[in-house]
Amino acid sequence: MKNFKKGLTLIEMVVVIVIVTVLAAIILPSAHRAIEKAKIAQAIGDYRGYDKAIMALYADTGRWPGVDGVIPCPVVLQSGSTDLDTNLSGWRGWDGPYVESMKPWSPWGSTYYLCFPTNITIPNSLWLSMESGCYPPGSGADCPIPTRSGLRIDRLMDDGDAETGNFIYHEGDGCALVTREIE
Repeated sequence: MKNFKKGLTLIEMVVVIVIVTVLAAIILPSAHRAIEKAKIAQAIGDYRGYDKAIMALYADTGRWPGVDGVIPCPVVLQSGSTDLDTNLSGWRGWDGPYVESMKPWSPWGSTYYLCFPTNITIPNSLWLSMESGCYPPGSGADCPIPTRSGLRIDRLMDDGDAETGNFIYHEGDGCALVTREIE
C-alpha cells in the first residue's frame, strides 16, 4: 500500500477559491445595498427626530433654537450645543431635554448642523443640514452623502426634486438641507 498525504491539491484549492469568489460577487452588492438602505432610514429618522424636538421646544417656550443669537450659525449638533438637550438660554417653559441623545454626525460621517440664517435666500427658516465636512471637524476625511442616497431621501421625505421643497440635496458636494419656515 502506498502512503498518501492528506490535504488539498493545488487544483482543489483553486476550485475552492473560485467558488468563494463567485459567492462573494453575488452577496456583496446585496449587502452594500442593504447597508445603504439602513443609512437612509437612519438619516430620515434623525431628521424627523430633530424636527419633532425643535417643534416641542417651540411649543413649550415659544422660541426656536438659534433665534435671538442664542447659538451661532451653524452649530454642530452635539451635547450641550443647543436648547434641545440643555436649557442654555434659561427659557421659561423649557421642559426638555427634547432629544434623547444628540447625534453630531450622519450615517455617512458628515456633520449635522443647525442654523437659523437671517440674510440668505431662504429667510425665516430653520435649517438642519448634513454638511460634507466630516465629524469630528478637521478630520480631513471626505464623507458626502452618495448621490443615489441623497436623491432617495428626497423622494421619501419630500417632492423628489433635489432643488425644491423642504429637503434640498446638492449633488456636487453631497450636502443635504432640511428647511422649516418659521415666524
